[in-house]
Amino acid sequence: MSPGAWAQDTLTHIAKTGELRLGHREASHPFSYKDPATGQVRGYSVDICTKIYEELKKELKRPDLRLTYVLVDGKNRLADLKNNVVDLECGTTTNTLERQKEVAFSHHIFIATTAFLVRKDSGIKTVDDLNGKRIAVERKTTNDGVLATNERTYHRKFIYVPVDSTAQGLDALTRGEADAVFADDAGLLESALTRSARPWGTTSFWKSVFR
Repeated sequence: MSPGAWAQDTLTHIAKTGELRLGHREASHPFSYKDPATGQVRGYSVDICTKIYEELKKELKRPDLRLTYVLVDGKNRLADLKNNVVDLECGTTTNTLERQKEVAFSHHIFIATTAFLVRKDSGIKTVDDLNGKRIAVERKTTNDGVLATNERTYHRKFIYVPVDSTAQGLDALTRGEADAVFADDAGLLESALTRSARPWGTTSFWKSVFR
């Protein structure tokens, strides 16, 4: 990643403080999460960010540059970037035109679609079947906005079950507190496949939301 892609004031701050603060998520598997067994921050996005850190040490001629991990969540991640709490967010933030007005994005590092995850015995096959149902979704995210737009466009009504991560959404589904989880497909599948008991099945991918 070329240093020219960074906001100059951010680079200046990093050089001055001798520290790169990486914002990471608690449980955005498999992209950005803290391993509960070791306490280490891991994930695909984190791996890319640590490569950027190594390149920055060379570009800034600061071999002593410190790397600090800072926990962020779906609600505060953009604010933390704007308020100089973190220098770089390593998570699953969708690149949108609206967000480009607030923060700078790198080139795309992955492409995901959005999907619902429901229990196999739920009888839910289409988005119409979710009308009036409880949907676990991270608030203040792109997915949250998609559901709201769908409600207005197709005169549906969803009952929102706010969660802080896809993993929490799976927990709500398993406990019977939600009828579906709505999130990025990669995170849904990874979270589901890493659990021993899987009473769910996938249905209704991104394109189906707009029917």
